[in-house]
Amino acid sequence: MIIRVPKKSEMITNPKIAGIVILLTAFFIPRIAFAAQFLFTPRASASETYTDNLFLTEDNQDDDFITNVSAGFTAQLLGRTSGLDLTFDPGYAFYQDFTENDTWRLPANLRAWIQPSRATLFEFTDQFIRTEDPVSQDQVVVQDGRVEETGDTTVRREREPYWSNNARLNYSHQFGQEDRFFAGFNYGILRNDSDFEEDNDNYRLNAGLDYWFTQRFGGEFFGEYTRGEYNQQSGFGGEGSSDFDNWLGTLRFRGRMTRHFGLFVQYAQARRNFTSGDDNDYIVYAPSAGFDYDISEDTFLRLGLGYYYQDTENEKNQEDPFFNGEIAKIWNYQRGSVNLTGLAGLTQNDFGAQNQGFQQFAAIEASASYDFTRRIIGDTRTYFRYSSTPGNTDDTGDGDTRKDGRAQFNAGIGFLPTRWMNIRLGYTFNYYTTDAANEPDYSENRALLTVTLQPDRPWRF
Repeated sequence: MIIRVPKKSEMITNPKIAGIVILLTAFFIPRIAFAAQFLFTPRASASETYTDNLFLTEDNQDDDFITNVSAGFTAQLLGRTSGLDLTFDPGYAFYQDFTENDTWRLPANLRAWIQPSRATLFEFTDQFIRTEDPVSQDQVVVQDGRVEETGDTTVRREREPYWSNNARLNYSHQFGQEDRFFAGFNYGILRNDSDFEEDNDNYRLNAGLDYWFTQRFGGEFFGEYTRGEYNQQSGFGGEGSSDFDNWLGTLRFRGRMTRHFGLFVQYAQARRNFTSGDDNDYIVYAPSAGFDYDISEDTFLRLGLGYYYQDTENEKNQEDPFFNGEIAKIWNYQRGSVNLTGLAGLTQNDFGAQNQGFQQFAAIEASASYDFTRRIIGDTRTYFRYSSTPGNTDDTGDGDTRKDGRAQFNAGIGFLPTRWMNIRLGYTFNYYTTDAANEPDYSENRALLTVTLQPDRPWRF
């Protein structure tokens, strides 16, 4: 085992994260502890993974077997109007051939919430992960009635460990049947052991308002400020990312034609000012229009068409049509379910393994599960993301737009021999393609066998 001395940047940032978590947890716990119920679920697991492309290369692929042993828990402190949920599953990964990659995997998630009234909610979440696995589990999820992307949608190939932490404090207040005000603050960091990757910090402050002026006409207003800061490692080659300030505003006016069907007109504008480096400031103007079809909070469709214009200082301006859409739908059946979520539009992809900046994208995820018997359960998941990044083509500078595509397919079958044991055999296919120079395509096949020991019900105290 290699004992790693923390980097200076980590030694500075760790107390900052710990301070935020401790301060916010100290605020929530006294309000939760009174008349609360404590639930505890321990678990242990061992898994064996085979990959045919360990370093995600296009040619000269290396395969390996990876054994991961972990022990963790879920602890819940639940009150009548508040709660706290902590999940921690530390594990150690052993490589059969490339043993220099043996390392700890440390995923942890914390959520605390207080609902002082039926209409008001305070929520704090903290997501931490340390791993060497370059492929993240990207997801398209429904958050607060909106579809969002989670995970790192950029490409990482090395097996050097890295860790990220994302702390988020949200407030929302419902003051009408469909009217609400919300605000939030997010602090995220990424730290890499590799000397050839960039570390980053990001701070986000946002607020929004959903308001219906009449029964038929309403609006959605959203504003966000983001501060991005980057730190190059000692071996980082080429030009690094520039620190920046970013302002984003969105106005959407809605007209309801029927109870569930309506039309919308939207205008979004983003302004980026770089405070270091040689990058050029830019402004994006993006009007769009379309229709929405809302049935419930997690069953809705919005589809629109827009046109963006990116006005870049001292560079060629970019413009193009784009789709503006969201979809979320769940089908529940007697022995299974199907979940479909999708998102399309414009984004600023800045804080992953790569800093790609402003881009047009579309992402869709479909998952399903089916109970063949009481003890045999099947599951599958498909994910695809396409992105087009204007003005960020490749290292040669040819062309106007860089295009990337990522796909992931998972399928598995689980067997429950006892109420405490779950045995799952799974398969994963990962695929990436791009037209950027010096960024080779790759495909990877993984086979996974996992044995998990966990009580079927949490222990109550």
